[in-house]
Amino acid sequence: MSPGEQEIFVQARTAEPTRVKVKLQHGSRTCLRTSASPSTVAKVAVPIALIATGYHFYLDEVPCPSPAELAKYKLLSVSYAAG
Repeated sequence: MSPGEQEIFVQARTAEPTRVKVKLQHGSRTCLRTSASPSTVAKVAVPIALIATGYHFYLDEVPCPSPAELAKYKLLSVSYAAG
């Protein structure tokens, strides 16, 4: 992505996207975390409620893991499709 302010979003199925604006700087790393809201987690026990009301997520900018922590994971290429 290009440096400057960017809008990032996460979206599950037909749910409304959760968006966050982040300021990207050339040569620096920006880390985001997504998590399900408590209402989504509770609805998993009753799937019909989840289907009827949809998914809700949080998307937050967080401190990036250390290089040692990141070394535990595999780097994957990502492709994005227009919604």
